[in-house]
Amino acid sequence: MKDLSTIFGKEFESKLTSDSYGIFRECGAGLPEGFSITKFGTPFAEDDGGNLFTQTQHGSICFWDHETDELTVIAYSWEEFASGCTEPTPVVLKPEQVIRAWIDPRFLEEQRKKGNTS
Repeated sequence: MKDLSTIFGKEFESKLTSDSYGIFRECGAGLPEGFSITKFGTPFAEDDGGNLFTQTQHGSICFWDHETDELTVIAYSWEEFASGCTEPTPVVLKPEQVIRAWIDPRFLEEQRKKGNTS
């Protein structure tokens, strides 16, 4: 495995699947229930949804979807994967585009205590 700091906080657009993946961060402690390194490869990063990025024994980089338990090859090598990682494109919404939003109650309470909400 190579330098992981080059991928954290980035997105990857796969030429194999034509899909975008990201934003990458270090894996949490422990493996999800039912996850098998033998079957899915060695995890090295995860996305915001809890899906894992793995490297197989043959060197392919894969995306493991925790909801479907499916493994998708997204790059044939670490070099291909790392070179395809880019800064995420910011999403800018106008107020009229936001219909509703969920805010974690603990986060909201923290902001209220800091005087950041009305």
